[in-house]
Amino acid sequence: PYFTAAQLRAHKELSDLHTVYVDHDGSLWLGCGTTICHVGGGHVDVLGERDGVPQPAAWLAFYRDSHGTLWARSPRYVLALPPKATSFVDRDVTPASQALFYGSGILTFGEDSHGNIFTQSTTGIARWNGSGWQVFDASNGITFSDVSTILRDRQGSLWFATRGHGLER
Repeated sequence: PYFTAAQLRAHKELSDLHTVYVDHDGSLWLGCGTTICHVGGGHVDVLGERDGVPQPAAWLAFYRDSHGTLWARSPRYVLALPPKATSFVDRDVTPASQALFYGSGILTFGEDSHGNIFTQSTTGIARWNGSGWQVFDASNGITFSDVSTILRDRQGSLWFATRGHGLER
């Protein structure tokens, strides 16, 4: 086992893991129980509202962008932890009805060659441009939803895998 018996006794959340993300420094970010856990240097930190983490939520995706910001996603919330920050900041997609994602439980992030961050919304794709979200859906010509993966190829094009509906570029 990765965690000691003492760590598991002290942090019950570690017995209910949703997501494991290995950061560049080898530390772990975990969707654990209804919060976020950080494991590094032999220490386990269970984050809460004082750390900018809304409770309760199932944290299903983490992503470190090219600027060094760590992104975290639940079906309802989007958080960002800028480099050298000590707490997460709210980056929720607004209106809130756009952020709720009831798909198969897979959440994802992607980044374009300009450093914009992408994630799913209920009706399509949301893009963070550094100051706010823009939602792309049928009103913008996006004819797909239910995105499971977002990747950028070597030429800078974004590819979106859609559950049961193929691949879009």
